[in-house]
Amino acid sequence: MKLFMNYKDILTTYFSQFLVLVGAIGTLVFYFIKRSYDLSSKKVEIKLNLFFENKLLAVKEYISCYKILEQKYSDTSYHKVVKHVYTVNEMDEMFRPSINNLHSAYSNLFLYFNKNELETFEKLHSSAIAMHATFSKFYFDSSPENYSEETSDLGMKVVSFIHSNERMLLGLGTMVRKEFTQ
Repeated sequence: MKLFMNYKDILTTYFSQFLVLVGAIGTLVFYFIKRSYDLSSKKVEIKLNLFFENKLLAVKEYISCYKILEQKYSDTSYHKVVKHVYTVNEMDEMFRPSINNLHSAYSNLFLYFNKNELETFEKLHSSAIAMHATFSKFYFDSSPENYSEETSDLGMKVVSFIHSNERMLLGLGTMVRKEFTQ
């Protein structure tokens, strides 16, 4: 009687059990590899979703701050600006908080957009700040003999500001939607 079998006998006798064992080990190895890949891809997906969610929130915050400032510009009594009915402090209290909020929201956009994507935001931002400078110019440079003309000019500048920037806002909406549908 032989105590040890040779390899040929082992392979012929236990070949099917050997294949099952190798298949089971291979299945376990591939399962853990797939599981590891799924977890790492899930982490990347979660990070990407969080980034896009925060990016969209930053855009919404900027547009909201912009619209609030735009509303303040359009709600302001132009004749009170031209006739100096408002004091300088009242003018600052009227516009400064909204401008500061707009600056803050604009700064947040730098986290999520590259320089080319920020061009439209930059134009909107510059336009909003320039509009504030326009109010200041009319406030400080108006003369009593031209009140009605200057009031009308200020009103037209505000309307022009709103209409020209509305097109940029629509362009921003298109840009953001395009990015999220890709």
